Amino acid sequence: MKLKTLISIKVFNELCDSTFSFLHNQNEIFTQVVNKNKVKEIIYDSDLDFDSFGNHKFMFNWNSEDDCANKWFELDKIIVNGHNLPTHTIRVMPYKNNY
Repeated sequence: MKLKTLISIKVFNELCDSTFSFLHNQNEIFTQVVNKNKVKEIIYDSDLDFDSFGNHKFMFNWNSEDDCANKWFELDKIIVNGHNLPTHTIRVMPYKNNY
């Protein structure tokens, strides 16, 4: 079943260009290049296939060539089928790295 889905995120990386991707149940649904030293608002607004009932997993993948201390992302909203998901209750599990 396809449901109208809106995801809005702001991203900033001071030192280098990066790539930000949205995944739904391990499938990449959207990718955007983020230029360095500029706040970028990324909006995914499309019908998304929820092929089964139950839990669904959204993942955000953020990659760049170099790491820096001054970078952040702000999850503004996630709306599925007109229902606003409470972004302040989302669990964040970052990948471990050497930084």
